[in-house]
Amino acid sequence: MKDYNPDKSVISWAMRFVANLEDIKVIFTGTSNLEQLENNISEIKNADPLNDEELEILKEVSEIINSNITVDCTKCRYCIDACPEEIDIAKIFDLYNKDKLLGNEGWSQAGNAYLNYSKLPDVGIASDCVECEMCVEECPQQIDIPEVLKDVAKTFETEGYGF
Repeated sequence: MKDYNPDKSVISWAMRFVANLEDIKVIFTGTSNLEQLENNISEIKNADPLNDEELEILKEVSEIINSNITVDCTKCRYCIDACPEEIDIAKIFDLYNKDKLLGNEGWSQAGNAYLNYSKLPDVGIASDCVECEMCVEECPQQIDIPEVLKDVAKTFETEGYGF
């Protein structure tokens, strides 16, 4: 994206993409401060249509990102309310995806974050899963959550991380 147009930010690409979708009436953008909000408003006001080459670039970027995601969790958090063990499945899957994305073998920052998370009071970790599958029923992505949690436990809940 930067090679094609070094002056356009990722936000600009995203705003232009969304602004040019048919039947879109409202766009919610994540912002942390007034400057970001003003930038987003400016981008959407000046959102010129994407050309065919830009659409192809976005398709390639999307393929690269999707090819590096281990668990296709969108962090909707529907599964969490259903979990009797109070496992923050979305948080755990996020750490797991980060670990796999970086191709870590052994210790990693994501694994260390998982260890620190596991020490918090009243939180469930991957190995706490009782395989009730209540989470699976709530998952719009149809992820086999108990099976993935087994992989997460094998990855992070090891002696190397102090388990």
